[in-house]
Amino acid sequence: MIKKNGGPAFPKVAENFKVGWAGMSLRDWFAGRVDIPWAIAEQVATLWNGHEPDIQETIEVRAKLRLMEADAILKERGQGEEAPAP
Repeated sequence: MIKKNGGPAFPKVAENFKVGWAGMSLRDWFAGRVDIPWAIAEQVATLWNGHEPDIQETIEVRAKLRLMEADAILKERGQGEEAPAP
């Protein structure tokens, strides 16, 4: 199943592509705009992983949280589907 991503964030005709569009999806745009403080990401990583996280684990959890919020925004707008739990 293909995850709905809200379509293009900045629609424009893709010159070098036969079909589709160039650039990021609306989901990517929303995820990039979400502000997840480092301390919150560390706390969530500790809860999810059961131990104090290293930098890489915190970065990965921060990315997951951003995508979860972007998915929630798309769902609320009626353009996405419910995201699976991490």
